[in-house]
Amino acid sequence: MNNAEFVITGVIKNIPENTHIRFEMLVSFSTFYKRIPENWTSNRGWMAPFTYVYVQPGQLNSVVSKMGDFQAKFYETWDTPENLRSKVMLELQPLKDIHLKSHMEQEMGENSNESYLYIFAAVALFIIFIASVNFINLNISLAFRRMKETGLRKVMGAVRGQLIKQYLAETLVISTVALLLALCLFFAVIPNYNSLAGRDVQMSDILTLGNMTIMIGLVVGVALLSGAYPAFFMSKYKPTDALKSQKGPGGSAPLIRKSLVVFQFAVSAFMIASTIIIIRQMNYFQNQDLGFNKDHVISVSLYGELSRKIDQSPDAVKSELRKDPSILNIGLTSNLPGEGISVEGVVPEGTDPNAQLPTVRVIRADEGMIETLQIPIVEGRGFSSAYNDSASFIVNKAALKALNITDAIGTRLVNQSNGNLTGPIVGVVDDYHFSSLHNSVDPLVLEYRRGSNNNMLLKVNTSNMSATLKNIENTLRSIAPSNMFLYNFYEDKVLAAFSTSALAKERLHVLVEEGSVVECQLFALSY
Repeated sequence: MNNAEFVITGVIKNIPENTHIRFEMLVSFSTFYKRIPENWTSNRGWMAPFTYVYVQPGQLNSVVSKMGDFQAKFYETWDTPENLRSKVMLELQPLKDIHLKSHMEQEMGENSNESYLYIFAAVALFIIFIASVNFINLNISLAFRRMKETGLRKVMGAVRGQLIKQYLAETLVISTVALLLALCLFFAVIPNYNSLAGRDVQMSDILTLGNMTIMIGLVVGVALLSGAYPAFFMSKYKPTDALKSQKGPGGSAPLIRKSLVVFQFAVSAFMIASTIIIIRQMNYFQNQDLGFNKDHVISVSLYGELSRKIDQSPDAVKSELRKDPSILNIGLTSNLPGEGISVEGVVPEGTDPNAQLPTVRVIRADEGMIETLQIPIVEGRGFSSAYNDSASFIVNKAALKALNITDAIGTRLVNQSNGNLTGPIVGVVDDYHFSSLHNSVDPLVLEYRRGSNNNMLLKVNTSNMSATLKNIENTLRSIAPSNMFLYNFYEDKVLAAFSTSALAKERLHVLVEEGSVVECQLFALSY
């Protein structure tokens, strides 16, 4: 916001760990509107804010049914009312579903996938089943050693129901003790887990009413599963057979035990095979040729004073960083491959206004971005200050096909979403994967811009990464003392982003609670 000063009007508690709405400060929209171009807010395709709607219980279907009419009115200049009503341009989504069920672009943070929960739950259940099988087999073996005890109890007047209750109670006690020991071990390793996973899990997050109910249910279930057969098996013996330690009629115990062992080995083989498949899948993501080189690249977030210094004199900042010989290349970009990328209207100059050309993805970048990520240029050249590239574009092959361009180099493009910025195509790159591997490569336009970028990419070649990071931090602090050094290893960021799918849709997040229907907007600055 251009070095503007703001008055702190309130302080809130630290936001909880388990939320996708993360920020370090909030700025009111009335303040924000005063500092952005007017054409941003008047543009009906502007998708920067997140809109949250408070819906009265039982009225969600009514709100959804009216979305078509709202779209027809809001986007009336875009298409015919009939087409606007039939399209799904604004999608309602419950707030609690965002983290696990939303795979849309430009969310506030990285989301997970509910299928992972099902997978981990299935693995946990399989492990419990295997442990229960072992427990059942041990109980049956131990039960044979207690046959005389069982016979003596029957001689003394114990009935079958009492024996069943005794065996089940013993199993329940053992299961409860096992749960308590597991909780003690779990709480003992929480600090190490938090350090390794970068989380902040607390005991209060685990000992919730819902979790405790699940734990108690598992203890009872495991006790019944593990203790039922031995209890019923031992209680049916005649006192004479039990006192002689002789096997009674039926002879089902060996068959049951063999079946359980076979089941145990089958589940173990399935889990081993599943683990191998997952490892190979992760290796595929790590080793897949994405069309650019993500290795040994550090991405630094640009904001505040550092962002202003780089906008004013990018070459001077790069020169300071290049004094470290381990830094090979430096590039600036608005978006990182793997992140949500802007969807804009870019067309060849002179295109008929009535022509129905698709929108394309647009990344702003300087001359160093392509060289830093080693994106191969198949035609033309990269951006270069030597050619006075004040306004120029590089496109991928998918963009040429989408925009019906046959002779790319020299064709002039107009970015209708960016003040009709006009310039020539100076290069063509291959269709590299800048989004999830779940999706085909979309049309992409790289727009030359030296200032106003959000990320700095540094290609390094060093065996002492900690020293290089320290040198980078010291250099940037000398340039912008007020900035924190926020960085990521680009390979990790790409792996996390590319292993989930992304859908390009506008959306409204919906929180269904009691109360009136209220629309509110939230803008978060996250530093």
